[in-house]
Amino acid sequence: MPDVHDDMHHFCDLCRSPFLVDTPTAAEAVAVTCGHVFHRDCVENRIAISRKPLCSICSKALPRKADMLRKVFLTYDESEYDEVLQKEVQSATRGGEERGDVGFEINQCQQRIEALREEQKFYEEVLRNMDAQLSSLHKLRDVSDKRLKRLTTQVNALEGEHRGMQSGN
Repeated sequence: MPDVHDDMHHFCDLCRSPFLVDTPTAAEAVAVTCGHVFHRDCVENRIAISRKPLCSICSKALPRKADMLRKVFLTYDESEYDEVLQKEVQSATRGGEERGDVGFEINQCQQRIEALREEQKFYEEVLRNMDAQLSSLHKLRDVSDKRLKRLTTQVNALEGEHRGMQSGN
């Protein structure tokens, strides 16, 4: 049975999830410089973790800056999608009941489990990237704190010298 998603939506080549309407900014569709389209967070993660990020479709260089990504506006008739999906579910359920086909239902569950595992892998990668970014931010904060402390010490010393000069006059 063909997957209803294949006929109704386009997919991100990096995470294999469909592009959907009304998604948060991280999941919006963006075009890279070669013209291929991915989810924003997928391509930004690829750029962040690769020294020389390449398009997974044509192997051309990806931009090094996220501001080079261009938002793509996709439109789908979601009501038609929902209707087709509902018919597929009803057909699958009815067919399983009529045949008493437990194997069919097991196969459907296994496919869903596999899809969820893939989604889990994707979010684990996103989480690893976010952890790395958080670690970098902590290091940056520590460096900034040390610099602030050093500058505060210098300012205090200069103020002391200034007061000494004023009292000497």
